Amino acid sequence: MTFLTLFILILLIILPLIAYVFFSVYKEKKLRLLSYYLMEAITILLLTTIGHMYYYYVYNLNVLPNTKNLNTMIFILLGVTIILYIFNSISSRLKKTKKVSIQAVAVFFLIILLFLIILLFLTWIIPLGHKYLYVNRLDTKEELFANPNEKSVVTDEDKNMMVALIDSSYDPLTRPRTGRTYDNYFHIRNNGSTPYNGNIYLTLFNEDNETTDVKLFKDVTVGSNSEQLLIETRKNSFQASEWNEQSFTTKQKVETFEALISGK
Repeated sequence: MTFLTLFILILLIILPLIAYVFFSVYKEKKLRLLSYYLMEAITILLLTTIGHMYYYYVYNLNVLPNTKNLNTMIFILLGVTIILYIFNSISSRLKKTKKVSIQAVAVFFLIILLFLIILLFLTWIIPLGHKYLYVNRLDTKEELFANPNEKSVVTDEDKNMMVALIDSSYDPLTRPRTGRTYDNYFHIRNNGSTPYNGNIYLTLFNEDNETTDVKLFKDVTVGSNSEQLLIETRKNSFQASEWNEQSFTTKQKVETFEALISGK
């Protein structure tokens, strides 16, 4: 979790508490603390839902993550429900023998609240931020293919093919600066009237113009007059959502590259 995400999480946790103290002491409002958290949750859900719907209607991006991630979300929610049920059962039995301490209830409430806020971040708010970054990359891609430069775009005029480095950066929402890796996004465009099939070799260079890695994409197929993201074969079966899909990760930022386009 990055500092930015952690800061926002802490802010969301303490804002209702500040509002509760302010209105209770200075405005003499008698609303419960839980009411302020509920109002905050409703406001956040409303605003983020508007954002998700915007990206759905304008950019045709799914509102929810892919099926595998969605199953994980449902599993977590079921887990929370079971925990709440167990706690309620235990507290009911304890009430028959002795009074449950307010401190224990408060600690449990804060733990569940923190868990639900983190869950909301991972499944609803952070994906909205990733969609925003994804749309920015789409704009960058169109600009680079329309106005190619030597640093970010390699063109093979004989094959009517172009390869562009759209972005090389760390994830500002989920990956901390310490020990970070860089997400790299390479797109390939076929400007010809016939489909392309072949291998793509990428030589990567860092800011000191030193070679850092060589990537091979085998049997890449691109339809005529179309483009797509180059994606390295993954060893695991995890499927990223469209807005999270990347070409590959590196330990160093990719500043420039060379591309060899084979096949036809």
